[in-house]
Formats: sequence, structure tokens, C-alpha cells
Amino acid sequence: MYPALVLADLNQRLKDIEDELEKIRQHSGLNEDSSEVSLYGALRPAQTLVIDDGESSSDLQDALSFMGIRGSTRVMDNSRLFFASEWPILLAEQGQLDGGRNVYAGLSGPYGQLTVGKQHPPQYQLIGKHVDIFHHGNSPFGYLATATSQAPNAGFNHRFADNSIQYQFAAFNVGIISAIKTDGQSGEDHADFINAGLYYSDESGYLSYAYLDATAADSGDQNLSGDQMISHAIAAYTHLGPTYLAAAYQRIRFTPFLNQEQQRSSIDVVMRRPIDRRYNLAAGYFRYHDDESPAISRSFKGINLTLEYSLASNAMLYTSLMNSRYQSQPHYQEWRVGLKYEFYARLR
Repeated sequence: MYPALVLADLNQRLKDIEDELEKIRQHSGLNEDSSEVSLYGALRPAQTLVIDDGESSSDLQDALSFMGIRGSTRVMDNSRLFFASEWPILLAEQGQLDGGRNVYAGLSGPYGQLTVGKQHPPQYQLIGKHVDIFHHGNSPFGYLATATSQAPNAGFNHRFADNSIQYQFAAFNVGIISAIKTDGQSGEDHADFINAGLYYSDESGYLSYAYLDATAADSGDQNLSGDQMISHAIAAYTHLGPTYLAAAYQRIRFTPFLNQEQQRSSIDVVMRRPIDRRYNLAAGYFRYHDDESPAISRSFKGINLTLEYSLASNAMLYTSLMNSRYQSQPHYQEWRVGLKYEFYARLR
């Protein structure tokens, strides 16, 4: 689908959303001053050149483009009901909209925030997002290596967790985030987890810890427990003048069903610094390690360098180079040139 057709499709979906919101407003009797709704998203196309084991290929890819709608309504004087619904835009696959990513509803007030639905788990909010500074669907590279099809993950999605109930509360520079999922009958829907942690944040920086216990259903019998993953993770960031520095570490005990326990770990260290008014330089080191034999190990380490050029407050061009070395796989290099365009519109 060409960009003009993608835009036309988005405009039609926006019109449909506005029509539905108007119907809801007319029948709900809500005071417009107490409610707000907005449309937002980002388009992130990238042209890539990949060199894998000496062979090169070029392709148009997408760095998690999406669009979403969110809104809130004031209730009980000091609380708000709110919702969000986001859809990935697959620019490299005919520009189609895919299934939801962040899709949840919640209530916030003086005693914290409660949300229900598909959303970023505490593991990502406390650990992953602080080193997720690169324009790539696999960033953070070490953190997400524990959540790929090549590295079994006990059914836990490190970026978006389905069917979860989450609670957050913060006071005096300290916050907690906890989530639980115990739902479903088959496949990935049967994967249960407990994920919780806390953080401290002030003007000097940020420090967090997260605990995760995830269990998948057995592939042969959905009524039995399968793979299990227990993780302890920490993250920190600080600002040294205009320079942003962050690091994240995960220590994972993975227990395949009827198999030997495995130890895994991941490290991501990142930096971003402005060069002048329009240019930024970002750099990172990442590493994933397992205790498999060298012949089948998925361990790797690498670096990423990215140069960003700001076109406006909501748009940039960038070029990046990623170099990865695997223990049992060919050397991998990727160079990409991309665009990031963010949009926001207040609907009411």
C-alpha cells in the first residue's frame, strides 16, 4: 500500500472514531469539560542494508510504527477514568494495521493507578524502556533477546503483556509497579506471570529493581505447567550535563519443562548526547549470554551507533550502524537510514 493510501485509510479510521465518540457523548450526558480524547502515533520507516555471514541484502523495514487513541474523564472530584488503544502500522507489509499493542482501561486517583488489559509490563517500565533509545524493533537488543522465538521465554512478552492487571503508586520519589496475569485456557493465553518492582527517582537520576516469575502452559497438555522463567533485574540512569547515560541488567533462571535449568543474563548500556542544536549522537553496548554449549548457544554481543538529525520537534532523520557477534552464528551487521515522524491531535 502506497503512503497516500495509508494516509487515506488512517483518515477514514479517524472519521469513524470521531463519529463513534460523538454518539457516545450524546448518549452519556458527560460534561465535555471533564473529558478529553486525543489521537497520536508515530511513523518510523527505515531502509536497511544487512550483511549476514558475508552476504548482503537490502529491505524496507519498520521500527514499530503505530497509531492510537486515548482519553480520560474526571470522576469523584480527584480521580480519572482513562483508556488507550494502539495499533501497529506495518509499513513494510502493505501499510496495514495489525492487532492491538497497548489496549487497556484504568482508574487513577490519590491512592494510585489501576489498569486492566494489554500493556507494558513492569519489567519494561522499570527496566527496558530506559535503555530503549534506538529506532529499531529489536531495541533494547540485550533486554529483548530473552523474549524472542530463538530464546524461549515461558510465554512472557517483555514489551506488551496480554490480559494483565497492573497497579502503580508513587510518593516521595519512590514508586512501585506490580502486575499479575492468571487467565486463559490454551496457547499463549494460558501463560501466567507475576511481575513487580520499585524505583527511586530524583534530580540526580533513577534506580529500579524488578522481579518476574512467568510460567507457560505445557505444549502437550494445556492443563499442565510448562516452561518457567524467574528474573531479577536492575536499571539506572543519570544525566551528566546534556549527556544521558543508562544501563540495564537481567539475571534469569529458565527452567524448560522436563529439562535442565539454564542461566541467562542480559546487559544494555546506552548513551545519548547532543552535538549541536539539530544533531544527536546515540551509542550503545549490548550483550546476551546463556549457558548452552558453544554449538547451540544463542549468546551474542554488539554495539550500535546512531546519528540523529532533527527536522522539527516531532520529526527526525537518522542513520545507524549495528554490529553483532554471535557465539554459534555468523557475524551480523546492519546499516539503516530512517525517518521518525510523531503526530498528535486533540479531538476533544
